[in-house]
Amino acid sequence: LLSLQSAQEKYRANCLQYATGIDSSTYSCSSTLSNADDGNHDLIGATTSPDGYYTLSISPLPATSALAQTTYSLTATAIGVQAGDTKCKSLSIDQNGTKTSKDSANNVSTGCW
Repeated sequence: LLSLQSAQEKYRANCLQYATGIDSSTYSCSSTLSNADDGNHDLIGATTSPDGYYTLSISPLPATSALAQTTYSLTATAIGVQAGDTKCKSLSIDQNGTKTSKDSANNVSTGCW
């Protein structure tokens, strides 16, 4: 998640907004600003962590501007053998560096980061 967060900051420096999606092969930085996951603002990268224990996603938060995505939440959701960790099912970080985690019942959990 932290490398994805770094990629988001680099993306914003080049594209004037945060990416709204991840694509395995296409980096897109449309000149048209958007706060939708429309395929026009994608980071290039994998949607699975390098070790294969998590799926990775970008969730645009409610936009503060109708034109550009200025907020985001990055989430790693446990899969495979890691899915057995019911206390820390998902880990998230936002553009401010706020870290949160949820258990398998989607309740906020602590001690995961």
